[in-house]
Amino acid sequence: MREISKFVIGCVILLLFQSNLQASSIDFYKGNMNEAKSKALKEGRLFFVDFYADWCAPCKWMDETTFSDQGITSMLNSNYVSLKVNIDEFEGFSLKQQYKIKYLPTILIFNAEGELIDRIEETLSPRQMLVISDKHHQKNDAKPQYKKFNTSPSQQNKALSEAYNNLPENESGQYRVQVGLYSD
Repeated sequence: MREISKFVIGCVILLLFQSNLQASSIDFYKGNMNEAKSKALKEGRLFFVDFYADWCAPCKWMDETTFSDQGITSMLNSNYVSLKVNIDEFEGFSLKQQYKIKYLPTILIFNAEGELIDRIEETLSPRQMLVISDKHHQKNDAKPQYKKFNTSPSQQNKALSEAYNNLPENESGQYRVQVGLYSD
């Protein structure tokens, strides 16, 4: 009798845990990028795009933690049209080239008019994602903001960052980097 009660209690706990995991998910739009942009314009909402790949471990981590957080799901589902784009699929590959996606995960945020207002090229914790999504929600009519990619905030690395951002476009997609240790 005890074995059966332990089994029943275990099943109930498992079902409760599973329902909590399923209850908190982002309603990613099931169409293409243009349809999602049109929906955002029609509804006057921000447009959020998550570029990912099935083989990307940081992308999977964000799916399991950041995109399953109740605060994030609530914020994005209420205020954004959200879209996931797999860069290994046909449409995803062309969007990857169009938006020059070089790092995964990359998140692009557009305003209701379809103008790019933010580009995030890093793995975000739920707290970081909530701060970013809330900031853009608060100023829904934000003007486009263009930042150089991967700029370093420190003065010490300013010259290196400027050199990196001024690299010419390379058709082959390959770059060579010389690394060294220098001291006075």
